[in-house]
Amino acid sequence: MTFEIYPAIDILAGKCVRLRKGAKEDVTVYEDSPLATALRFEAAGAKFLHVVDLDGAFEGKAVNHGIIKEIASKTSLFVEVGGGVRNEETLLSLFDRGVRRAILGSMAAKDRSEAKRLICEYPGKVALGLDARNFIVQAEGWEEPSGLTVFELLSFYESSPVSAIIFTDIDRDGMLEGPNCEALLKVKAATRHKVIASGGVSGVGDVTRIRDAGLSGVIVGKALYDGKISIEELAAF
Repeated sequence: MTFEIYPAIDILAGKCVRLRKGAKEDVTVYEDSPLATALRFEAAGAKFLHVVDLDGAFEGKAVNHGIIKEIASKTSLFVEVGGGVRNEETLLSLFDRGVRRAILGSMAAKDRSEAKRLICEYPGKVALGLDARNFIVQAEGWEEPSGLTVFELLSFYESSPVSAIIFTDIDRDGMLEGPNCEALLKVKAATRHKVIASGGVSGVGDVTRIRDAGLSGVIVGKALYDGKISIEELAAF
């Protein structure tokens, strides 16, 4: 099984940023141009790219689709996008712009029947973004508890043609403290779908642990921008 590594680009106000624990007031701007960042990742050997429209996540609608189209059209990367995908119109807008996979987060928790319909309508092109604190899934840009556990949602979508489960331990995200491997293994054991880890990666050792635990992929953000790990190192996996 291929182990997929996704460098992350989070877009806020048109710039490439990182948040700590998803808090929009705790933001660091790393690059003015998300496209230039994506091109640099591709030139260094990246094959996949994880993009989050943070403005979209906070506002509940598409905001940065113009930038996303540039990234998808001017690179050969497999681009997946989350943030603000709350209806079929937004989903199709991403696909029309060359995005290979869309991620349902808030919608997957708050409008489950419609989310399941879209997953079935576009099999293999929709991933579930399960962003959690203590296994309670958060919604609306991580600002609102959904009241549902990760395992309740995994059970609900288990029979659907989900492309992947992207599990984020919010309290590890952007902290460079290492992934929550215990939680990742529990999520992996609860589903037949492939699981991609997100949050906390601080270096090569963390990526190795995630791969050796049998997960299907990992998203790497702050560790890249802070120079703790390079695309060249990631491409060697």
